[in-house]
Amino acid sequence: YDWGLRSVKSVLRVAGSLKRQSPEQNEEPVLMRALRDFNTPKQPNSDMPIFLRLIQDLFPLSYKELPTKDQDLIRIAGNVAKKNGLQTDEGFILKVVEFQELLDVRHSVMLLGCTGSGKSMIWRTLLDSWN
Repeated sequence: YDWGLRSVKSVLRVAGSLKRQSPEQNEEPVLMRALRDFNTPKQPNSDMPIFLRLIQDLFPLSYKELPTKDQDLIRIAGNVAKKNGLQTDEGFILKVVEFQELLDVRHSVMLLGCTGSGKSMIWRTLLDSWN
């Protein structure tokens, strides 16, 4: 896990953005959402249970809060995928949205995966969603 100062700054940037969206909300659930939502796209599936247990231990009162996703981007990415002849699979659309979330707070992001796993289609779908 990346807990360097650069990563902490990125998490705090996400937390600040979430707090500005909901200024009346307590800070604990905001920080929990920032940590969870920012780090979840980077976790391998095998590490997700460990990471989520860590979040549960750190934030016992607010760990059940559901992640929030950009509903407009989900809708647009689904339309773009359909227009490009792709299946509008929920997992694929989620990866497009997570890619955008990482790009919002990182200078450079790499899509990793096996050949044919959809890396190129993820970034192309995101690009077409904003054009």
